Amino acid sequence: MDFIKLIIPVFVGGGLGAVIRFSISLLVVNNFKSFLPVATLAANLLAIAIMGYILYTAEAKMESMPWLRAFVLIGFCGGLSTFSTFSYETVLLLKGYHWSYALANVVISVVLGGLLMYPFVKIYTK
Repeated sequence: MDFIKLIIPVFVGGGLGAVIRFSISLLVVNNFKSFLPVATLAANLLAIAIMGYILYTAEAKMESMPWLRAFVLIGFCGGLSTFSTFSYETVLLLKGYHWSYALANVVISVVLGGLLMYPFVKIYTK
């Protein structure tokens, strides 16, 4: 499929993912108090779960429908997840001398993300 034909699905998916990420942030910030950046963690874990589930259940369909792959995996999951905000919030914790919270943020994000994705990843051997 043409690169140009994939731009619109990425654009729309990314916008929807970003709006949902923003909504999660508002919901978490207004209802939970924590030193850990829980909103970013929740958005990233949700994006991982959606990506893993979609790849596991619809991988063949994604290959035959590149616009759907661009919309869901690149656009939506990319807009929903945010490595830059994760990095920024971790640095803020470090600069505030909250070393244990910064370390916890990194470990929890990476370990939970890996554990969440692990069952969805199919390993192909020949």
